[in-house]
Amino acid sequence: VEVLNVGPSDATGVAVTDVLPSGVVYVSNASTQGTYSAVTGLWNVGIVPAGGTAYLFIVAQVAQAGDITNWANKTAQDEYDPNPGNDRDDVTLYAPSADLSVTKTAPETSATVGENITFTIAVTNNGPDHATGVTVKELLPPGLIFLEHELSHGSYDSLRNLWHLCTLHPGETATIAITAQINQSGTLTNTAEIISADQYDPNSTPGNNDPTEDDQDSHTLTAEEDTIPPWSWMTVTLDPDGYFVPASTFHIYADDDVGPWRIFYRIDDGGLRSGGWNEYVHFQINELHGYEPGLHTIEYWAVDGVGNEELPHHKETYVLVTTGPKATLSFEGIAEVTPGQRWQITQETLITMGTEPHVVGVDGIRYRLDDGDWTTYTGPFVITVQDTYRLSYYARDILGNIGPLRSRTIQVGGGEPVTTCRLSPDRPTGTNGWYVSPVTFHLIAHDEASGVASTLYRVDDGAWQSYEGPVTIDRDGAHSLQYYSMDRVGNVEQTREIAINIDYVAPEISISRPGSYMYLFDRPILPLPGGRPVVIGPLTVQATVADLATSGVANMSLYLDGRLRAEGADHITFELDERLWGRHTIEIVAYDAAGNRAAAAVTLYIINLDLLARGIR
Repeated sequence: VEVLNVGPSDATGVAVTDVLPSGVVYVSNASTQGTYSAVTGLWNVGIVPAGGTAYLFIVAQVAQAGDITNWANKTAQDEYDPNPGNDRDDVTLYAPSADLSVTKTAPETSATVGENITFTIAVTNNGPDHATGVTVKELLPPGLIFLEHELSHGSYDSLRNLWHLCTLHPGETATIAITAQINQSGTLTNTAEIISADQYDPNSTPGNNDPTEDDQDSHTLTAEEDTIPPWSWMTVTLDPDGYFVPASTFHIYADDDVGPWRIFYRIDDGGLRSGGWNEYVHFQINELHGYEPGLHTIEYWAVDGVGNEELPHHKETYVLVTTGPKATLSFEGIAEVTPGQRWQITQETLITMGTEPHVVGVDGIRYRLDDGDWTTYTGPFVITVQDTYRLSYYARDILGNIGPLRSRTIQVGGGEPVTTCRLSPDRPTGTNGWYVSPVTFHLIAHDEASGVASTLYRVDDGAWQSYEGPVTIDRDGAHSLQYYSMDRVGNVEQTREIAINIDYVAPEISISRPGSYMYLFDRPILPLPGGRPVVIGPLTVQATVADLATSGVANMSLYLDGRLRAEGADHITFELDERLWGRHTIEIVAYDAAGNRAAAAVTLYIINLDLLARGIR
């Protein structure tokens, strides 16, 4: 309130009345002079010199919303006031209001020590005006430890538990979710209250801790001691039946029905390790981390926030496998290996694959011939084409470990023994491939792998005999020698055959004419003793040769007194009509195909009539 004396004289006995209207509540006052009574509203100003000014300051709290008008009237002055029209004045102000309400909720009314609980506080402006300067105090009682918050408006001071809101429009609601951990048992009451606001609240007073007003709300929680420990479990990647590979990862998980938990573990009785609160644990066991292949034991357990320990601890054993299975190869049927490690088999030999004993199951075996495509082994197989191959193969276990690559050189076919026949004499002693003497044969067998088991032979389709040493064939004739050998694994050589022709008997000569007769003009007229024929006149000489059982007749010749007179294949007919007299010799010489020579002769007495008539003897 301002009092101004515009003169010209000093004013004395000045008094001003300012009675506070309803809707405001007196708080305090101050003035430059005089005294003010809040009860009567009278301000005794006293003397105000000409040109002077006096001031009164009244502090009041708005107690209601709406327009509030405050009047100040000059009510006393000793001197005459020529202008009473300016002796009073008023001021009207509008008092905004915001009806703020608080609700506090939580999902549980009972919980266990160590558990986390989230309180949700909602502040609603029910109008009619905007609300500013709003502060909510959320004071957690003993037994609740602040963890985190999430809000929709403003900011939260977790040290002083104060939530400062920004402007809250009429009809708008702001929320904050505060999560705390329960660390003691009992009844825990948590209250949230608006402790300040710029606007008048028609039904609440900020900060007065009145539970009947709607600017505060509480939640009561009954907390019980946690006696149940957490639980944990473990999984392993690439882990069939307790075996694992270096790339396998161990995962330890845990959970608790109340609050936080922590995982502890050790490997092979080593140092104690742990994860963080509510953190899963992941690790690997391999040579990079200092663990050798073989058996490893993992002990693990969980502990909750109040110290409940999972008992008994888990102990699980696993085997680290870093090498793959070793594939094997075997044969069913004829198979042998040479000193050069070349396997000789037949087209009927079954090839079978497997693996040496391995710590974990085998996923499969793969193989290929030479540089061909890799094939999955499904069962015994044969190679039908005769050739020499490089068979490569390996095995893989169910963990993915690949065993060593192995290979073998395999010869399909051609593994039979080889038998050589040597004859003595080493070449025919006769002609046309014929021997004219006994022949001895020697059989020499060789097998580069398992060795020769036996050699058999037969002559002229006779019974098969085991060869024990040299054999002589001394029978005249065209002979067939068959032979073969067998090795120790059953390979049988294809039967070999050679011809051995023996003819050491000369052909047989027969001279049918002349016989032991007297011949007269080529006619036998009188038998004669002594085998000496007498020939008078012309004579037909006839001779034959035979070699039916062996090489056969090659040729024959007729000699008269040593002179060749006729030749033939197997017979000769010669007309003897010559001027001869006396004793003469006819000789037949024959050869067979082997070169054997035969000779036969007849001596005859010739009487030549023509010479007799002439007197010539």
